[in-house]
Amino acid sequence: DDEASFWLLVAVAESLLPLDYYTPSMVGLRTDQRILEALVGTQLPRLGAHLRRLCISTPLYSTKWLLCVFTSCVPTHTMLRVWDVFFYEVRAARDA
Repeated sequence: DDEASFWLLVAVAESLLPLDYYTPSMVGLRTDQRILEALVGTQLPRLGAHLRRLCISTPLYSTKWLLCVFTSCVPTHTMLRVWDVFFYEVRAARDA
């Protein structure tokens, strides 16, 4: 239902995402974007080089992904898989 969905989003935003994600400075978001950029550079070097050649900065393509927690940019079945991994990794990190 709509209310349960809303409170799930509140819990994700307040408890699971880094601090300062939804603040005017967006420090948490910018930190995640730098991490993503580093991962693309090391794990997908050809893609990273291609994006740099085209002058496509990480915030250009990742802001909506990260702010919306992938809810509006991938098919539902893909979003659900991303969320499964996200929730699993958060829990594993807290249990460690």
